[in-house]
Amino acid sequence: MKLWWFANVFWLVMFALGAIFIGLREVDGAGISQTPEIKAITFIMVGILFVIIMFIQIVWLFFVKKLRY
Repeated sequence: MKLWWFANVFWLVMFALGAIFIGLREVDGAGISQTPEIKAITFIMVGILFVIIMFIQIVWLFFVKKLRY
């Protein structure tokens, strides 16, 4: 169960740092200027990834609790 909590904290920190990085950068790695529309699309993509990982964590929690009891 401790591993589950550690994984959740890890993902939360990673997503927070990623969101801050996306919000603050002016130019991406390819040299393209970041407009508000491009940033919005990037935030949506990060949000979709967050939902997928959250679903995996919920399934993992279900199996951890099932094995514990």
